[in-house]
Amino acid sequence: MKRKICLTMIFALVLMSGIRAQGFYAQQLLLDVEKLGELKQILQDLKEGYQVLQSGYSTIRDVARGSFNLHKAFLDGLLAVSPTVLSYERIAEIADLQVKIVQRYQAAWSRFRQDGNLRPDELALLGQVYDGVIAGCLDDLNDLVLLVTADVLRASDAERMQEIDAIYYRVRAKFSFVDRVSNQTALLSLQRAGEMGDVSILKQLFGLK
Repeated sequence: MKRKICLTMIFALVLMSGIRAQGFYAQQLLLDVEKLGELKQILQDLKEGYQVLQSGYSTIRDVARGSFNLHKAFLDGLLAVSPTVLSYERIAEIADLQVKIVQRYQAAWSRFRQDGNLRPDELALLGQVYDGVIAGCLDDLNDLVLLVTADVLRASDAERMQEIDAIYYRVRAKFSFVDRVSNQTALLSLQRAGEMGDVSILKQLFGLK
């Protein structure tokens, strides 16, 4: 049941990433009231999606702990800060990278579980690695929400944008890490498949020629 819910949330996140093609992430649209509401919903859906993702691991974390438990008052006031901060392109880029991390994780995790070339202990370790990335993304998302929420932090526009930059670089590093781990694990799986004479099957599974 948890896996079904997880997949539903992932599909929703992937669909939301397609909004980019319609110019949703254009800077000028971020100043539109309706678009601000949509961005607020994307951030909230991302948060909930990561919570569902994390609950599917054997090492369940209490993602509702501490300051990450976002209250309705925070969500109602989300993005109610200066236009200078709201129009900062890094906000959309962070959300975009968060979605890509989920997409990359989901595709890789599904393939590694199907190919049968990783031992149970290796799959468990890989799950812990992904779990750590997801937990870090949750923290980054929480920090971003606080920065774009009115009456929460005492900070100038320049300070908020500097912190948003820091979040962006952290999220970008996480995406690169997930991509690197997934690629290295895929190579290991291909190597083992070659030893068993299943290279063609694995190449097809991983979309390689």
